[in-house]
Amino acid sequence: MLNGFPYRYAVVTFDMSEAHEQVLSPIDTTLVYPSALPASSADDVYVVPNPYVREAGWDIDGAKLRFVNVPEGAVIRIYDASGSYVDTVYPNKYSYDQSKQQGAVDWDLKNADGTKVVSGIYIYRLESDRGEKTGRFIIVR
Repeated sequence: MLNGFPYRYAVVTFDMSEAHEQVLSPIDTTLVYPSALPASSADDVYVVPNPYVREAGWDIDGAKLRFVNVPEGAVIRIYDASGSYVDTVYPNKYSYDQSKQQGAVDWDLKNADGTKVVSGIYIYRLESDRGEKTGRFIIVR
């Protein structure tokens, strides 16, 4: 399992009374997001999925990138490859359930004006009391 990627779990029953096994359909599934605890160092922060590929099918609950192992109180600024400001991400700004997703911060792939960003290379700058980190990620639409 990779932190940041959603997984579906289901309980499945088997009927072995016949001469062959029959797998019955799952009655209900549960969507689970493995989470990470806030990092002790900014060096532990990473982005998933990277690269983000729209056609890959991991947008189960909407288009987003997830920053994992984010220290509490961190601020993440995102820039495009030319160095132009795109957006600022704060813990709790985009996360849907911070109690279950400690250390994870979601970005909705929109700039500060609310417009979807285009394909390209992006740079993030994380600043926190646990340190600073500069990284990059790719978006392929």
